[in-house]
Amino acid sequence: MTEDGDAMRTTLRLLTLALIVALPACAVDCSGDERPPPVSPAGDVVGGPCSAPEHCVERLCLTSGNFPGGTCSVACESDLDCPSGTWCIDTDSGVCLLACTHPSQCRAGYDCSDENRRNAAGTAFVCIQ
Repeated sequence: MTEDGDAMRTTLRLLTLALIVALPACAVDCSGDERPPPVSPAGDVVGGPCSAPEHCVERLCLTSGNFPGGTCSVACESDLDCPSGTWCIDTDSGVCLLACTHPSQCRAGYDCSDENRRNAAGTAFVCIQ
């Protein structure tokens, strides 16, 4: 093979490697949104079932009608107070709820609903009944 062919093959390998490295970064946030995509319920931090505050890391167990089976959460005044993959929603005096784009991302009994954000413009889709 010629030197030009070897150089082209090396260049293609490097471009392929760069794409392989760059593509997983889109899984973090290629939508231009300011928050990462939904995450699975962390259980005892946000989104997991609870029946008492001691079941949750932040000792906040939401048990009102919107949270069948209870939901661990974090109190918040803005999205900055919430863990990655959650939004600060203007309900129950401000709570972090799991972000979602489809009901299948929420646990049984919950829907992916568009709710008002707390101290921010607009709404966000979160897991709530």
